[in-house]
Amino acid sequence: MSMPKKFGLNIFIGFFCGFLIWSLSNSVVGTSEPWDAEGVAFFYYPLSLLLAGILSALPSPKHFLYGCLGIYLGQTVQIILFQADGPLWLIGAIYSLIFLLLSVFGGLIVYAINRYSST
Repeated sequence: MSMPKKFGLNIFIGFFCGFLIWSLSNSVVGTSEPWDAEGVAFFYYPLSLLLAGILSALPSPKHFLYGCLGIYLGQTVQIILFQADGPLWLIGAIYSLIFLLLSVFGGLIVYAINRYSST
């Protein structure tokens, strides 16, 4: 697989994961916005983002940020298509950007393991 296809796969997996996190939120935690969950379900969004960061980094760990970009785009598209009730979708997109740091951390884990296991 050539390098462009690999980081394209990072973006695709990230997009799919980001879209899925929001799509499943209502059925998994009972709220349409994943950060509104209470109790144990509160951990759904942070853990999902961490896992999405890990999964989206696997095709090409050194391009893990492309996976994070895909996660953000997937979330934003899902918010705009299915959650947009007036101007509040923009707040959701901004919250998603802040929480995206968890996905970056997940991607860094894969990058570090890949880098230090290959030396």
